[in-house]
Amino acid sequence: PSDCFNTIYEASKIALEFMIPVMVLSDGYVANGSEPWKIPQFSQLPDIKVNIPKDSSTFNPYEHDKKTLARKWAVPGMKGFEHRIGGLEKENISGNVSYDPDNHHYMVEHRQRKVDIIANYIPKLEIFGDESGELLVLGWGGTYGALRSAVEKAQIKGYSVSHVHLRHLNPFPSNLGEILVNYKNVLVPELNLGQLDTLIRSKFLIDTKGYNVVAGKPFTSNEILIEIKKIIQAK
Repeated sequence: PSDCFNTIYEASKIALEFMIPVMVLSDGYVANGSEPWKIPQFSQLPDIKVNIPKDSSTFNPYEHDKKTLARKWAVPGMKGFEHRIGGLEKENISGNVSYDPDNHHYMVEHRQRKVDIIANYIPKLEIFGDESGELLVLGWGGTYGALRSAVEKAQIKGYSVSHVHLRHLNPFPSNLGEILVNYKNVLVPELNLGQLDTLIRSKFLIDTKGYNVVAGKPFTSNEILIEIKKIIQAK
């Protein structure tokens, strides 16, 4: 729960500061889990900054910050800052409804850039183990405990194996690609049919090894350890 709070708070900062939707993925074992944790002092939490415009004479609803690509947030009811909202395509800068195909193409690319640029504000991934070797175990979500425990057991037995756990999936952390290429094999255990494995293969063109179980129960560290041994001993 404490880690979930931090994740949700970080997501809230991104949603407000960058003005893009944010989804937090979880699973039943995380959502229904419990642990003692200290309630944070809200006065000590990092500020969530909202860029509210001040001068209505220079306000353009779709003018974007050059660094974050976020728009200024004109709160409904602010006199002089009225503009169109809704699902129709808007013209860049002016925010007027637009049916121009070139503008549509530009805005689609622009929205993707707004997502991609968030990678600059995501913490770099930390590796548990050596920065290169025979095997990297890559995971996400509620599989963390089983994967980390299995890697610890394998390291004690002398296997060349490391662990990286993702907390951000779209975009990925900026250093993920350079980490993946430093290992001869990448194992991606998932409690699904291989969604992350598919994304990693597509984006980084790496021949990962998926281990997928959809049985309604979490991994055990021993079954992950067995997969680690299989891959390393197969060489």
